[in-house]
Amino acid sequence: MEILEQIPFVRKNRIGRRLIILIIAFSTAITLLITIAELIFEYRSLRSDLDRQLDSVSIYVPNISGSVWDFDERQVRLALDALTQLPNIEQASITAQANQTRWESGKPVSRNTVVRAYALRHMARGKDVEIGRLEVVAGLNGIYQQVITRAISILVSNGLKTFLVAVFMVFLFRHLVTNRLAKLATKVGNLTQAKLPMPQTHAITLPRAPEHLDELATVEWTLEHTANNLAVAEAAMVGLNLELEQRVAEQDALLQNALVGISMVRERKIVTCNRRFEEIFGYEAGELVGRPTSEFYQDGNEFISVGQAAYSKFSEGQSFSRTLKLLRRDGSPVWAEVAGRVVDAKKPQDGSIWVFTDVTERKEAEQKIDFIAYHDALTALPNWQLAQDRFQQAVAYAERTDVKMAVLCLDLDNFKTVNDSLGHAVGDALIKQVATRLMECVRDTDTVSRQGGDEFIIVLPNLPDAEATAPILLKLMERLREPYDIDGHELTTSVSVGVAIFPDDGVDSDTLRKKADMAMYKAKSAGRNAYHYFDEQMNIDAVEQLRIRNGLRRALDRQELVLHYQPQIDLRTGAVDGAEALIRWKHPELGMISPARFIPIAEESGLIVPIGQWVLREACRQAAVWHTTAGAKISVAVNLSALQFKRDDLEQSVIDALQESGIDPALLELELTESILISDTQSVLATVKRLKALGVQLSIDDFGTGYSSLSYLKRFEVDRLKIDQSFVRDLATDREDAAIVHAIIQMASSLGLTTIAEGVEDAAALARLRDYGCHMAQGYFFARPMPADELVAFLARPKIVFD
Repeated sequence: MEILEQIPFVRKNRIGRRLIILIIAFSTAITLLITIAELIFEYRSLRSDLDRQLDSVSIYVPNISGSVWDFDERQVRLALDALTQLPNIEQASITAQANQTRWESGKPVSRNTVVRAYALRHMARGKDVEIGRLEVVAGLNGIYQQVITRAISILVSNGLKTFLVAVFMVFLFRHLVTNRLAKLATKVGNLTQAKLPMPQTHAITLPRAPEHLDELATVEWTLEHTANNLAVAEAAMVGLNLELEQRVAEQDALLQNALVGISMVRERKIVTCNRRFEEIFGYEAGELVGRPTSEFYQDGNEFISVGQAAYSKFSEGQSFSRTLKLLRRDGSPVWAEVAGRVVDAKKPQDGSIWVFTDVTERKEAEQKIDFIAYHDALTALPNWQLAQDRFQQAVAYAERTDVKMAVLCLDLDNFKTVNDSLGHAVGDALIKQVATRLMECVRDTDTVSRQGGDEFIIVLPNLPDAEATAPILLKLMERLREPYDIDGHELTTSVSVGVAIFPDDGVDSDTLRKKADMAMYKAKSAGRNAYHYFDEQMNIDAVEQLRIRNGLRRALDRQELVLHYQPQIDLRTGAVDGAEALIRWKHPELGMISPARFIPIAEESGLIVPIGQWVLREACRQAAVWHTTAGAKISVAVNLSALQFKRDDLEQSVIDALQESGIDPALLELELTESILISDTQSVLATVKRLKALGVQLSIDDFGTGYSSLSYLKRFEVDRLKIDQSFVRDLATDREDAAIVHAIIQMASSLGLTTIAEGVEDAAALARLRDYGCHMAQGYFFARPMPADELVAFLARPKIVFD
């Protein structure tokens, strides 16, 4: 230690002195361990060399054995001398067993030796016999000397290295650690009251550190005394900290409870944000920190565009705001009003503050309002207002390019029957499926619009000529005829289509729509399931239809309506069993109008209810007249419409008609359609039961053409089934019609119901009906519908005789 203190830079470096001693002690111990390990390896290596050298002596044994056998003393001594010349071999001797002769060369000089013996053998008379032994003595002094020399070299070399490293470490430690510790101690000791927020009543006093302390101890001593002064300063700062924490807590509460999302962004990555910002985008607390803002954008180009616009504003010292459609964490869209401003306008790179207001509900409401304003609520198809806008675009293109366009008016056939029989829910489902199929059949540039109910408008732009609509029309009609599966009901329907062409039929949307509508009604009147192009005759027909509608309102008051009666023949007796009342209109200008022309108009306008009541009273009155004047007690059949059944006064109307006429209720037959029986089943069932209780007869008209199952036959307790004339007309020639009629008659017979066939026009059909066991029939083969007085004369004729 005293020697080290004589070195100048060590004397001023107390920690350095300790470091030298520790380094020398530790290095010495390590050096000794390393030296011992190296010497052990060195010794083992030398001994291995010696062993290999002794093993190599065996190559001389054969020659020596021959010399001993020949008793060639000269060669034996030369061999021994050669062995003693080998390194570390101090003595070699041979002992012959036959005469106990011994030869030696050399003398052992080492205290520690290694002796190795070798057997001398020779082949004599075919036998291998031992003739003597060779002994070699190797000394270990040379090995020990090499190990000692190596040890001295290692110790001297490592000792010098250790000393030099220790001196260098002391020098390095002084400049890197000790000097800095001294400066730190000085700085800590120089803390004054002016540099600490100390109360004026407390003065800082820091005494000088003792001389015997080293640099690190001096720092420790200084810090300990300074800590006491800092404790006083800490107490003085508690009040300030509490006030500061209160302000920070208030600001954090305002930030976290804000109704808008707030975030700080640096280099387009989120540095921090409030909880509302995380809620807007669907993240857990803390998940957004460090994430790039590009994750909120679906389109990378939009991300770049918004960034360029924002930082352009920032560079001008302005704020940026825009309404953006962004993405939540789950990929769902969120609309946000975004406003951003840099933290420091002079240093925009320090970051920016962004405020996000979630306006998704408002945007969705606006979009929904816009959608509702221009689309149908049920099918989501464009309404007429949007279709008109598409129409105007198509017209502008047609005028510019000299092409044509078409407006198609479509209406489902017999859709009212579906609504009345299966309910509006099924009807709505059918409309939606029809809308889907229509969209499948048109081009992307075409517009399919629903106008309400079962009516659709299609605008077909960019057509080379009117004939180009034909393939589309055929595709539409074929696709819409395919069966629909709705709530377990397999429905089939067809469509009637009217077509108007621009500019041939008109140049504005209202005109073309009106004319397409006329063409559609022309298709319906032609038997439905067809399409029709507009022509001028339709204008004439439309005027006539309006004339019929207006005239029908006055027909009852003017007594222009009359009843004709078609006889119903008993196919077993040939007698007239009853008559069906069929309405006719004797128009003062148009003459006799068929019910096929005015009944649909009456149904549509609601006039069918008062007309139906008149028919019911008039038919009952006429039945009473036949009974009293002609003595003919025959039943009269009256058709009821679905609209009559929906009125609560139907039962009372029947009672009034029976009471006014005084006829037996059994002589009144009410004909119901299948659609009546399966619409609002419970209400209809109650009404039918009450009518049945009055004693009237009930029959199902046009049986086999409805949508329903046959379960109602048992539930409603009807008396007759009227086989529709569409099955009877070709009965004798159409095998399918014959099979259907035969099946209906057999089923009715098994249920105890009477069957009556409509539309019998030839003897062949009559013969088939009688063969199948049909009970009654009516049709032109027997008689056409006739006035009431002519029916009296018909009743006076002889009964029909069947072969």
